[in-house]
Amino acid sequence: MYIELQGLETARPSNYRQVPRFRANENGSFIILHERYKEASTSKKLLLDLENHFTQMGYKLSTNPILAVKFIII
Repeated sequence: MYIELQGLETARPSNYRQVPRFRANENGSFIILHERYKEASTSKKLLLDLENHFTQMGYKLSTNPILAVKFIII
């Protein structure tokens, strides 16, 4: 499962390349591959979990409403 998040600031933490499940695609959004979300639904709790996870990794979520975080589970 891939979860695509948009609305993250483009600055990356110094350990970005050490986290293989994270990668940025060409339009600047981030795609993560994580078994934890395999059975997850598109719920507010999932969004909060993802926000917390990215914050712990050193990413900053954008506060611009146009760049509001959204995710697509494929």
